[in-house]
Amino acid sequence: MSMEFEQFNPEQEKLKKLTQAYNDDGYVTLYRYENPNKSYDATDNPREGIVSKQEVVGQWFTDNISDLKAYSHMRKPGGRITTVRIPKSELDQYDAMKLEQTKDMDIESGNYIIPDELQKETRIEIPVDVETINPNKFLFKDWKILDEFIEDNVSTSEKILTNV
Repeated sequence: MSMEFEQFNPEQEKLKKLTQAYNDDGYVTLYRYENPNKSYDATDNPREGIVSKQEVVGQWFTDNISDLKAYSHMRKPGGRITTVRIPKSELDQYDAMKLEQTKDMDIESGNYIIPDELQKETRIEIPVDVETINPNKFLFKDWKILDEFIEDNVSTSEKILTNV
């Protein structure tokens, strides 16, 4: 009589949790574009306190794919799109227009501040593989390709999960 034991596999367990979260209708997907290797220096940024703050860098997300596309157009190539899933019932508490530290800033609706600790549960990072001749920013002629990349990789939970 042989007994087989299933070994704990952290990668499989993580994929299982992500699949559950990304297929749960009680959650909403949030998106962000992260620039490659670009540090944020609040002392040298004239927009500090107006559209961003040092303490929330890396925590801004949108719930709208169109906003992700528009934001990505203005970013530096070589970055990544990051997605997270948040329970719909909790989303309002992360609304940047309502949070004490950001409510006085010049921001649009549909922006959320998701603390790093909360991101860890469902965070998926997707490298943006769109080539451009300008290493500092996507050119206008790159936007269609970038938009297609976003549609092909993050427009549904199924597409997002293929990047894990």
